[in-house]
Amino acid sequence: MKDIPRRQAALFARTWGSLLKDALDRGTPEAWFDYASFPKCILLAPIRGGKRISRVQSRADLVHSRLVNWSEQKSVLWQGVLARKSSKSPSSAGSRHDFEKKVLGALRVNDVRKALQMFVAAPIAPKTEETFKALKSLHPESPLPDLPLPTHDAPRFTDQHVREALFSFAPTSAAGLFGYRPSIVQQCARADHFILSPP
Repeated sequence: MKDIPRRQAALFARTWGSLLKDALDRGTPEAWFDYASFPKCILLAPIRGGKRISRVQSRADLVHSRLVNWSEQKSVLWQGVLARKSSKSPSSAGSRHDFEKKVLGALRVNDVRKALQMFVAAPIAPKTEETFKALKSLHPESPLPDLPLPTHDAPRFTDQHVREALFSFAPTSAAGLFGYRPSIVQQCARADHFILSPP
C-alpha cells in the first residue's frame, strides 16, 4: 500500500512511535528490526483476487487487523513480506506503459516537478555484476581516517524542526534506506498524539 488508510492513521502512528521509543530505550537489533519492518508488514498490499469489494473498507479492516495483532503475529507478517518479495516476477521496468504509469502517478498527486524529471532523467543502471564493478571502480577503498573523538554532545532537534524538514519532501519522494516513503511519515505526523523527536 502506498499510504495508510485514513481511519487507521492514528493507531498506526502510535504503534510505530512506541516501537521507535522501545528501540531507543533498549538499543537491541531486535527492537530496531521491529521498528524498521513495521511499515512493510502492516502496509503489505493484499493479494489481488477476482471478487470486487470496497477498496477503502477492505484496506482499513486489513490494516486494523494487522495493527491489533502486531505483537503476536509480527513474525508471520514478516514472512508474508519475504514471500511476496520472492514471488515477484521480473517486470519490464523500461516499458513505455510503465513509464507512462509513473508519470501519471506523479501528476495525480500534483508533483509536476517529479513528472518532468522523469522525462529528462537518465535511466537507472541494471542490477548486474558489471554495474557493481563499475560502482566499485568509482569508489576505491581507502584506509579509515584518523579522526579525533568528538568533544561536544550530539545535536538535538526540536519537534518543529523535524516537522519542517519532513514536510519539505515532495509527495512522490522515493523511499529511503528502510523502504518506506516520506509520505508515510508525513501521514503519521498529521495523526494525533504522534511525537517526532524523543524528549
